[in-house]
Amino acid sequence: MFDWDNPKKEITREDLIRLVPGLRPELEKDILDSDGHILHPFLVEKSPENVFIHVDGVIKFSNQVGANLLGFSEPDNVIDKSFFDFLHPDFVELAKERIRVIINEDQSFQPIITKLKCRDGSQPYVEIWGGPITYFGEPASQIIVRDVVWKKDMREAPEINPDAILNAKEEWEITADSIPDLICTVDTNGTVYRANRTLEKWKLGRVHRVKGKKIQRVLHPRDSMSTHIFNKYWRKAKKRMGEGRRVSFEYYNDHLESHLLVRLRPLHRLMKWMPINSAVIIIEDISDSKKAQEALEEQSERLSVTLRSIADGVITTDATGKIVLINRVAEKMTGYSEKEAVGKPLDEALKLLDEEHRTPFVIPIKKVMSTGKSITHDRHFILVSKRNQEYVIKITVAPMRNNQNQIIGILFVFQDVTETRRLELSKAGFLNAISHELRTPLTSILGNTQLLQSLELGNDLEEFVDGIENSVSREIKLVDELFTIVQLESGTETYQLAQVDPYSLLLKIDQKIQILIEKLINERYKYDEYEYNSDISPKLGDIYIRVDPDRIHMVIENLVTNAIKYSPPDRVSISLSAYPEGENLVVSVADKGVGIPKPEFKNIFKPFYQVRKTKFAVSDGIGYGLAKVRRFIRVHGGKISVESTIDEGSVFTFTLPIVPAQGMLTKTN
Repeated sequence: MFDWDNPKKEITREDLIRLVPGLRPELEKDILDSDGHILHPFLVEKSPENVFIHVDGVIKFSNQVGANLLGFSEPDNVIDKSFFDFLHPDFVELAKERIRVIINEDQSFQPIITKLKCRDGSQPYVEIWGGPITYFGEPASQIIVRDVVWKKDMREAPEINPDAILNAKEEWEITADSIPDLICTVDTNGTVYRANRTLEKWKLGRVHRVKGKKIQRVLHPRDSMSTHIFNKYWRKAKKRMGEGRRVSFEYYNDHLESHLLVRLRPLHRLMKWMPINSAVIIIEDISDSKKAQEALEEQSERLSVTLRSIADGVITTDATGKIVLINRVAEKMTGYSEKEAVGKPLDEALKLLDEEHRTPFVIPIKKVMSTGKSITHDRHFILVSKRNQEYVIKITVAPMRNNQNQIIGILFVFQDVTETRRLELSKAGFLNAISHELRTPLTSILGNTQLLQSLELGNDLEEFVDGIENSVSREIKLVDELFTIVQLESGTETYQLAQVDPYSLLLKIDQKIQILIEKLINERYKYDEYEYNSDISPKLGDIYIRVDPDRIHMVIENLVTNAIKYSPPDRVSISLSAYPEGENLVVSVADKGVGIPKPEFKNIFKPFYQVRKTKFAVSDGIGYGLAKVRRFIRVHGGKISVESTIDEGSVFTFTLPIVPAQGMLTKTN
């Protein structure tokens, strides 16, 4: 440090250039004596800069050019005046902070642009900087003031727009004040230099009065538990800031009744003119996000409890197909713990095989993600666990959406039906054995009965033999129904698919239906009074459907048979209609029977279920007809529905998809 009152002190050339900025080399000899000691009167007088020395803001020395800059003819005229009186009010605080660096930190500050307030009323922009010296035994500051215009002329700096500087300053202050976070500049002891107006919004004080106060006291006007917690964090933060590191911590402020996130960042490395121990502190009220986080955690816990209590296996994934959550049932069946499964691709944790062919099955994650539609498979799959244990399962894959309705992953649900499937197969085997055991003697009885019918018998015997033949035929039909059930239950039924025009197919079925109706009416009611109407649109000749014709015949025959069963003798009226609608063929069978109660709609398609409401609703058959009908229609890609009114009748309607003409190809599925 240069000692003003010791002019014989030796200094280096670097010191000289620092103390006399802009000094021309040819003048260096004028400020050094023959021994190389500095001659301080020449030090400042020979400088082209405006040089001031002040103690505690009071000017103690000025060179001639400095006095002229302020509007005085002689340097003595500015002595003992406050240096800050010659600064524009907008820049006083900034200059005081820089000079405080000189006094407190014993170091120079980097140049800043400021505005003077001269004696003649002019307000020139200048660049000032300075450093510490000793002035007659007292710590002082040497301030160098350079005219910005002079600097521009010397081409030592880019062009400066003073108005732009002020505008930028004002814009920055407005921006800082509009930020909802509390922003302060402080030192590591917590002394506040300045704060934005969030301070006032939080009712912690006034911005112009906060300077010099401790941030601890600003945030906690009264001592409390949160005061001690803050101080504990602050002590740790102070140490880390001393190492030039950023610091952040959270705590609950009981005065503000808010959760706060406190972030501190050392400023000296970013702005060299700031004190070494200075920092910016940003305090964010995170109460809302904290509540949202707690609500989310609570919701997540409820979801976790719910999933743990579900009897089915449940796995959720993210958008890439990696497992996010797995419940206990899924853990047990896959053999993977939650820790092992989370983050693993779903296909790695779930090894699935097609039940019938035992070929690998790929979970349709991409399809569900792209279409946004759930997929539920009717067929069964085999889940092979990590320990090679096998489970028969039914699966559902559904998209998961966030609050913005965006798909963020999938929900994979699988049900263990191993025991159910075993029972189904046992039942199918049992029914298959029964059907074969019954069919053999019935076929023999039917053959012998038909042989008797070929002989010359009396009228009484002929009627008796005909009765036997009808009964045996009916029993054989029931056995055939049992065999069909076996196929449906075991999933082994086959379909002879062909591309046909529905107009020709339905005309043939219509002819057979008329014969069937007449036969059933005669058998049931012993007379032939009934109504039957068919309306098959000729437009059906212009389209194609891909179906098993025999299965479609069985569907319509079953619906017509039910219509007769559930119609009173005096109200047998049946109609068959078919027409194209959009991309589907629509077929309806209507009657004027006893009707079906609306609560029964969901039950009538269940296996072995029958509605018995009147004396005419006889229970011939085994109650599997509509279950079979729905199965056949679904296999063909269609849907079936019912509308009914008690004592007025019912309408069963099914649809079949129309296909493009591709030739009359036949395929067995």
